[in-house]
Amino acid sequence: MSSSRKSGRRRFIIIPIVIIGIIIAARILLQLMPFPEWNNFLAKPFSTVLTDRNGIELRVVPLDEGLKRIYSPLDEYPEYLVNIFLTAEDERFYHHFGVDIRAVLRAAIQNRKAGYIVSGASTVSMQLAGLAMQSDPTFNGKVRETLGALCLETRYSKNELLELWLSSLPFGNNIEGLAAASRDFFGIQLRDLTVEQSLLLAVIPRRPATYDPRNNPNVAAEAAYNLSIEAGIDTTLDELKKVAVSSLDAQPLWPFNAPHFVTWVSAMLPVGINNEKSTIKTSIDLDTNRILQAAINSRIEQAERYRISNGAGIIIDIHTGDILAYLGSSDFFDESNSGQIDGVQIRRQPGSTLKPFLYSMALESGYSASSILPDIPMSFGNEEIYIPQNFNQRYNGPVRLRTALSSSLNIPAVYLAEKMGVENFTDLLLKLGFKSLENQRGNLGVGMAVGNAEVTLFELAQAYAVFARGGFSVKIKWILGDNREDEKADKGNVNIFEETTVQLIQSILSDNVNRILGFGRQGLGTQGFDAMMKTGTSNQFNNIWAVGVTPEFVCAIWMGNFSGETVIGTPGSGIPADAVVEVMKQLQKGERFAIADNLHEVEICSISGGAATSLCSSTMMELYRPGEEPLPCTYHVRDGDTVQITYPIEYRNWADLYGIDFLPQRSENKLNIIGPQDGAVFFYDGSMPESAQGVPIDIEGRGSAVIYVNEKAVYRGELPIRWFLPMQRGYYNIQAESNSEYSSISIEMK
Repeated sequence: MSSSRKSGRRRFIIIPIVIIGIIIAARILLQLMPFPEWNNFLAKPFSTVLTDRNGIELRVVPLDEGLKRIYSPLDEYPEYLVNIFLTAEDERFYHHFGVDIRAVLRAAIQNRKAGYIVSGASTVSMQLAGLAMQSDPTFNGKVRETLGALCLETRYSKNELLELWLSSLPFGNNIEGLAAASRDFFGIQLRDLTVEQSLLLAVIPRRPATYDPRNNPNVAAEAAYNLSIEAGIDTTLDELKKVAVSSLDAQPLWPFNAPHFVTWVSAMLPVGINNEKSTIKTSIDLDTNRILQAAINSRIEQAERYRISNGAGIIIDIHTGDILAYLGSSDFFDESNSGQIDGVQIRRQPGSTLKPFLYSMALESGYSASSILPDIPMSFGNEEIYIPQNFNQRYNGPVRLRTALSSSLNIPAVYLAEKMGVENFTDLLLKLGFKSLENQRGNLGVGMAVGNAEVTLFELAQAYAVFARGGFSVKIKWILGDNREDEKADKGNVNIFEETTVQLIQSILSDNVNRILGFGRQGLGTQGFDAMMKTGTSNQFNNIWAVGVTPEFVCAIWMGNFSGETVIGTPGSGIPADAVVEVMKQLQKGERFAIADNLHEVEICSISGGAATSLCSSTMMELYRPGEEPLPCTYHVRDGDTVQITYPIEYRNWADLYGIDFLPQRSENKLNIIGPQDGAVFFYDGSMPESAQGVPIDIEGRGSAVIYVNEKAVYRGELPIRWFLPMQRGYYNIQAESNSEYSSISIEMK
């Protein structure tokens, strides 16, 4: 074989190898070539589509400056729609490497003949590169687009590039992407576009202002008709004109359901989300939301005479923590009543709705449901005296804890707050999720037991869930399926109360009989299913609340007004309570609270709360924890042939106030000055003679005692003792002495 022939064979083998090597090297080079603009383009956010738990759209969340850009997977586009857009912009998309040489030559010939640009040759890949680089239509700009297109073709599949392009095409009017365009121009989803609508949309990106069918229906129709001829689609110019004109009356598909909820959720969304999560299924149920809104709005109409103009509500699933309904105001679009304020999130005084947490704390600190609490005129504090009153402006003397909570009496609650400690109570509420209290901590006093703190409806609903979860808290969720695995089994986040404690609270707050003292014989109504209820009213009646808890959900409602105006008259918390009951009736499915297996019943005296004796004329059954038994009643004593009622010494004033015969009990307690409070400050009343003013000193104990004022003996008598210290300005140290027992306080008179 001649050397020339061998050389030819070598060249025949080497040249293809070299060409393949060059192609591979070029591809590697293009893959590795820096393209920072593309990274920035990929980081651009897409609008988030929020749906309810059943897939019903709530809102497409706009981006900055109202831009709407929706990402859609390629398989959601009808095939004819994709073909129309490729015919319009890049017919040979699947047959070139990012640059269509044939299209470039054709465009060059057409433009040369015309003497100006009549045809372009930008491919889908070049347009994507141009969008990323924001290049101008100059020669240098086209070169950069070309290089960028080649880079993209080495890094992505054809379908990936097509999907990105269709989701990024600019249509003007702050609309980008075909999915957003179909909603804005024709008010329909991608899947519902007709061929004619698709043709009209396909010409818009060429010249958005010129080919917008709402601005120039005839011009747009003519351009779309020319495209139909190129694509071989059988339609008519008249049909296209008819469809173009119809876009003028089309309502853009931009839903705004559950507006306060989606506004709240939108604020928590990350600035940019990846494409796979551009649709988020939330926990809310739109039908449940409408039930809540109807219940609230109907009550607001009834309460208009009270100057109650707004309401808010939230419903939370007990088992999962899902928000099922969320209403920030009665009407988001009612500007006259500040409808866009979110009543679920703003801080308001909650009235008596915090009491169940305080009483739960007391039950875990040695109190029982039958423990006696004082409902008598009392003052709390020192120089800044706080004097609570009940809703019904009455004092009921000694009341059982069950009655005090179920009738929502204020004085026993404030008494408990002082005994438990304001700081301890605040710590408990913070543990329950009342984050609003963090900045109020230094300003809170015993009045927080009756609502002299500010919390949100959201926090209140979340905290109340503990009473249907065996004492465990729950993490509120707004994304459906967010960390729901085994949620029902592990019962949530933190164990707040013992199970027996929440069972007692359930029993108390579903007890209509014991509500009579505070709410009358109608109480808060009988639901006919397992539910506990609590209401609250701020002291100016401009915040009225109700919370209902079933084994399935918590429903919390606030009513009032956002202007801060006082209401007219004294609307009761029964107004939101009626709304809560209506919601519960429609949503409850008959689940039952867990049976209180660990509690046992004991017959007690309804007056003293002690175990019933043969002398007690009125008895009832009460629940107790294992190992917990009440002591026998000490109020009823036999006096010859009659039975008399005796009271502890601290109830003397209450008995005098209501004309009740007062027989003091023989105290078995140690010597103790029970009133006034140590450190109290009293003020001289200039409108009364000095001789008519004095401070009562009440002392309990056994035997006789001596009272010393500033180390001087002033009185001697048998215990219990009430003695009046004459009103004279100054500091006083008061000491009682009995045998070897001592008790002392200091007070000031001004």
